[in-house]
Amino acid sequence: MPFLLYKVDGDNRYHRKRKVSLAGKRGPFFRHMEETCPQGGRWHLPEARLLELLKTDNPSQHALVIDLKPSVANNVSLYRLRNVWGYRCKDWAPLALQLEVLFSDKREDNPDAFKRCFGSPPEEGDLVHEFLHLGKNWNWGWGRINGTLLWPGIFRYFVGEIQKAQGNQSAT
Repeated sequence: MPFLLYKVDGDNRYHRKRKVSLAGKRGPFFRHMEETCPQGGRWHLPEARLLELLKTDNPSQHALVIDLKPSVANNVSLYRLRNVWGYRCKDWAPLALQLEVLFSDKREDNPDAFKRCFGSPPEEGDLVHEFLHLGKNWNWGWGRINGTLLWPGIFRYFVGEIQKAQGNQSAT
């Protein structure tokens, strides 16, 4: 599930620039945790701040996109990362990612060419959420699966933040 940086032009066309790393001690998630909650606790990282931490030139003209199914033949499943909420514990951090659906299981004869440059869908996509975690050395979880267990307090925090974000977006 690669994270990709795109430049978004004035015609809402996405142009892929590069693959980015978000985890690890040099990644933006760890740097943000160090700034906002060095001893542990709740944090929020909106898309604009995440793009700043990635040192993009003019963050408002960029987007972070997850290629959810990069190895499925003839499939394009691209999701724009809008918000990340985390809870820093001693040596791990569960995360809630808010994703805007750009394309879900879109059939393409040449998905690689499509993913290099594509036009934004005509309507805003649904917002969906994925729960992951950072583990040892603040890298992605343990093993091949990165799902996470959420204790009740952390789960309530994530759901509350998601509900607030949904309310803010429907008000605009």
